[in-house]
Amino acid sequence: MLVMGAGRTCGILLAAIAGMSLGLSACTRSTEEVRAGREAHTTGNSAPAAATVAIATDADMVSAVGNARSGPPIDLKFRLTGRPEVGQSLPMDLLIVPDATARVVRIHLSLQGGEGLQIEGSSSVDFEQIEPALRAQLRIKPLQEGVWSLSVTALVDTETSSVARTYSIPVIAGI
Repeated sequence: MLVMGAGRTCGILLAAIAGMSLGLSACTRSTEEVRAGREAHTTGNSAPAAATVAIATDADMVSAVGNARSGPPIDLKFRLTGRPEVGQSLPMDLLIVPDATARVVRIHLSLQGGEGLQIEGSSSVDFEQIEPALRAQLRIKPLQEGVWSLSVTALVDTETSSVARTYSIPVIAGI
């Protein structure tokens, strides 16, 4: 059994708390902020990175949940413009932020509503002109109360390869 003095124990606890606080503060940074910081550090120029963050960051948007274990060549965010109600059509904004290091040349999004959720209009979006931040809007309509999932499959072509990533966007209607 290891017994430490009170002063040593307090010091260890304070160091552990400080380490956890520092770790948690890093978790609150967005992907764009981390990417911009990395680019600024490697290029030595923070102005372009800061501009990319300003274009791509939208405080009301939430990251879609991706299922890939490797880093995605894009970041997908979404925002519902209102509260989902059963039988009511609702706009959803999408923000796609390509990873600058991936050299993305084309993005195709295929959208599929799960049981209880309908996509109105086109269920696909193509981006041929790749910019630091790409925006799209679609309309969804919950058909019944519950928690539903909108599935987004992104087919991403880079200069050297093609990858597919699937994202899930939760929609809670009438609860």
